[in-house]
Amino acid sequence: MGLRERTRRAVRRELAGLALRMFVERGYEATTVEDIAAAAGLSKRSFFRYFPAKEDVLFGDVEDLAVQIADEVRTRPQGESAWECLHAVLREWEPRLHTAQRDLDALRLIETTPPLRARLHQKRDELRALVAAALRERPGADLDAFTADLLTAAAGAALDAASREWLRTDGTADRAALIDRAFAALAPAPARTAEPRRFRLDAPLGVLPVPEDHGFRNPAPSDVPALGDLMWRAYQGTPDQADAGADVPAAIEEIGLLFAGEHGRFVPSASFLAEDGEGRPVAASLVTLWKGVPLLAYLFTSPDHVGQGLGRRLALASMHALADQGHELLSLAVTEDNVRARRLYESIGFVPHVPSA
Repeated sequence: MGLRERTRRAVRRELAGLALRMFVERGYEATTVEDIAAAAGLSKRSFFRYFPAKEDVLFGDVEDLAVQIADEVRTRPQGESAWECLHAVLREWEPRLHTAQRDLDALRLIETTPPLRARLHQKRDELRALVAAALRERPGADLDAFTADLLTAAAGAALDAASREWLRTDGTADRAALIDRAFAALAPAPARTAEPRRFRLDAPLGVLPVPEDHGFRNPAPSDVPALGDLMWRAYQGTPDQADAGADVPAAIEEIGLLFAGEHGRFVPSASFLAEDGEGRPVAASLVTLWKGVPLLAYLFTSPDHVGQGLGRRLALASMHALADQGHELLSLAVTEDNVRARRLYESIGFVPHVPSA
């Protein structure tokens, strides 16, 4: 990029920041192009060298970002599905998208100003058209225009929902986690011609890592609604999504049946849940005794807390509790294509079940 283009972009950013402050202080309608130009030490004519209209001043980076995002889509690994590609790219670009939307003041202003909302939708349509075209141009892609447009629109809706939730929390929520949650909720269900294959893993409890002071607590019947809601959210977009039921009430019913002993005797003393700072469950390990054998019936983590090692620590806490109770083995059933879960279990000592002779 040459010096002239760098200078032009710097002036556009300065104008955008200045205009935003004036819009917030005076109101969008009450602030004219002449006001913005004068405050920046420019003529009205000079302002229009940088932006075609007043409503464009807050979207100066969007066009450049759209081209760069489309380029990134084209270079993603060939083995990724189109939906995985969109998720990865938007999550990676989230900090820069956030900068392009400025900050909370800009988002609030856009949400409450019809001309700005209209221009935002126009810019998003242009971005989505570029991204949809890039999806079809990926090596090995086999997408028609309809499917590419549909997936790109769904990804845009996920991004919009994450932005609105971030706005509702006054900017305190983790935007990347919100994007993960939105994409998981909209993830296409994997096409299957048969029930997913599951197989049993066992972990001997004789030699375990030194137990941590984990700070988890044992679940109680009063936790069933919160655990059902958590399980449903945690399983969306995973190979085990069907296990959570069709909706949150179905997931709550499933957890209630587990507590009631429908899947073997529930063992609360070897089951644990992790809570956030406000006392809300964010991850859980739930253990039953099935025909006398301890079974890790469920292990799940809120999408907002994935990647923090909670699943591993919860599973180990259950293993230590069972060992202290005199049990020698913990079993579980894992879906064949749930690679992430299998890697976790293998890392803490689970191995394929060997039937007794």
